Amino acid sequence: MVIRDKMSLLRTYNLMNVNQMQLTKSLTRIVTGMKINSAQDNPSAYSISESLRTRIRSLEQAELNTENGFNMIKTAEDAAANILDILKTLKTKALDAANDSNTDENRRVMQKEFKSLVEQIDSGARTTFNGIALVDDSATVLVLINSGDRNFSFQIGADAEDKIEITLGDVRAKALGLSDELNISTKKDADAAIKIIDDAINKVAERQTTIGTFLSSLGYISDNLETQSENLQLSDSVYREADIASEIVDFVNLSLYIAAVTKKFTHINQKFLFNDEKF
Repeated sequence: MVIRDKMSLLRTYNLMNVNQMQLTKSLTRIVTGMKINSAQDNPSAYSISESLRTRIRSLEQAELNTENGFNMIKTAEDAAANILDILKTLKTKALDAANDSNTDENRRVMQKEFKSLVEQIDSGARTTFNGIALVDDSATVLVLINSGDRNFSFQIGADAEDKIEITLGDVRAKALGLSDELNISTKKDADAAIKIIDDAINKVAERQTTIGTFLSSLGYISDNLETQSENLQLSDSVYREADIASEIVDFVNLSLYIAAVTKKFTHINQKFLFNDEKF
């Protein structure tokens, strides 16, 4: 590096300032690991990266929605399973009462337990998730389809139309055909109860099939959302992440250059700043 006159000195000084700014940017990229830290670094790449990041955050929220939806419907599935267990117990009681080895007095005793079990069905049907009733018609924030059936919609994507819906069938006692008159107090009543309970078991099993299929779909959707998010993050890294090895080389070269210029300036005759002398 040779500085022969005042103009050469000024050009060298200005070039050193430019390199000093480049050095600062290089250091920032090394520290953050990002080659784009603001829009001025690369406006077009920054815009694309921000668009990708918006999509990624949307997909992450959609995945969270899917997980919450899964947990919500799984709660309904567990409630239906408990009700099915109660129905199985009710059937065994009805079968017992239909047997001639029991007297009507025996059946009246069985009826008390039978009635209590029917009441437990309604208790299970009133299951809630996050304060939301899943099938009982006491909640007003849900869409009433018919009886106590409920329609739920879940946002499972980054776009407005990315929704999935399910209708949870009413599993309260009356909706299953278990009226207040149902009893096993006599052999005739017990025989009739067996058929009614069988129908109720089929209804709950059908609802469980619907729920199971829906939960399976949510599982696939969740996996797909995770894959989409990961792929977009890889694309974003192409725009954002710095080549640290290359940045370190640039940083060292710039540092050496600035150090050399600075050293040269310290040896310049201070009179040069005020005279037209040449070296």
